[in-house]
Amino acid sequence: MTYYGVTDFSSVPFKIDLLHREHLKLITILDFSNTKKEIPCLDMYINLKKLFCSQNEMTTLPLLPDSLESLSCSENNLEQLPITLPNSLLYLYCGHNKLEILPILPQNIKILDCSSNKLDKLPDLPRFLSSLNCHANNLNALPVSLPSTLTFLDCSENKLVVLPATLPQSLEKLDCNFNKLTLLPTTLPQSLVKLWCSYNQLVSLPELPSGLISLYCVTNKIDVLPDLPLSLETIYCFNNNFSKDFSPQLDLIKLDQHNEKRRILGLRYVRKITNDTEIREKYEVWKYRIGGEKYQSSFVV
Repeated sequence: MTYYGVTDFSSVPFKIDLLHREHLKLITILDFSNTKKEIPCLDMYINLKKLFCSQNEMTTLPLLPDSLESLSCSENNLEQLPITLPNSLLYLYCGHNKLEILPILPQNIKILDCSSNKLDKLPDLPRFLSSLNCHANNLNALPVSLPSTLTFLDCSENKLVVLPATLPQSLEKLDCNFNKLTLLPTTLPQSLVKLWCSYNQLVSLPELPSGLISLYCVTNKIDVLPDLPLSLETIYCFNNNFSKDFSPQLDLIKLDQHNEKRRILGLRYVRKITNDTEIREKYEVWKYRIGGEKYQSSFVV
């Protein structure tokens, strides 16, 4: 082997090792995604900011450097994360593993995706957290107090029977599809613009936020819709306990009145979803994908 004209390395091992160490100090991003390679010891990567190691069939992670800000280790075979995570960590993506518990989370984390694991509870959540995706776990409950900075919450496909009584006033998107909820919190955040609560056991809906744009409450036990905010553009509400065939009775009249108000204001009509077979079949396909290999997020619907 020749390196810059040098063929005999016996006299310069220390210098080359020193150069190698200095080079590692300059690296800020490592990407081992889908390489099936083992991650090396990271002790020398003292300025590493981002580590990507998804889709590698990994069962363990090495000790992480204190400088790390973003860790993406999704779609592996991890059963646990390092006991101590760097305090500098801002983004943690550890979904689609075999995690049964999460370690203590650094307080500066802004985005946490721990979806599709085996978690039955969550640790205390970081105070600055803005996005939480805990979809498809074994959660029976969420932490009583959620971070006041939270704007996105996906807790769908768990075993939740109740949500925290008070949701963050910053929350904009809430997906609690496919749980065992009978009621939603009495007061929903006024910041909420999209609400997915389909495939539960809801018997009613609370007063809806004045700025709500999308409402999905398919397959529950709801018999009457609440007043619809003028901001509402999309509502999916079939397969509930409305009057037979969702005929022009109370709730369909309510939708018509809602659309008339929007017409006067020059706004487009709300899409009225009934028991139309084609729509139901399309929704069933989406439901199948939720639980199958071809996962499609409900937020794409």
